[in-house]
Amino acid sequence: MSVSEKPKAKQSKLLIPVAAIVVVAVIVGLFLVMRSPETQTDAVRNLPDETLRIETAAGDEIELTVKDASLFEGKFSGFNGVDAEVVNTTVLFVSTAFSATSLIEVRDLKAPIEIAFFADAGDFKEIRSFSEGASEEFAPDGRYKYLIEARAGFFEENGIGEGSSLVR
Repeated sequence: MSVSEKPKAKQSKLLIPVAAIVVVAVIVGLFLVMRSPETQTDAVRNLPDETLRIETAAGDEIELTVKDASLFEGKFSGFNGVDAEVVNTTVLFVSTAFSATSLIEVRDLKAPIEIAFFADAGDFKEIRSFSEGASEEFAPDGRYKYLIEARAGFFEENGIGEGSSLVR
């Protein structure tokens, strides 16, 4: 082995760990950027608007302007990590492709929220409430097709609860 070959071998052995560290740093950096509150807040702000009609238990029909997250590409995380100002002024709507029973995760809430669940035919099922800072996974009671996320108190103020139905 010549003298010039030895340093090249050391260089190539050193490059592999350095390259691995760079790749890991890039992946961690991308993860942090994608999960940052600014990115999640902007994602919610940029969702398309839709008008929903709901028949309240009192028989009144109300119209709600909502941000439709049904076609969101990727894993939608609702109000998780979203600025309180946006949470307090935005109503989110999700229509699942099929009736679901999947676990829902709430985490890093910047303001208290409620999530209302509706069955396939649009019938109201339940409302779950979460405080600021909440972090938990939960399964709704039974199957649901639609859910609406809003600031705490929104559903009561609008007469949405037992006996209500989503007309769409």
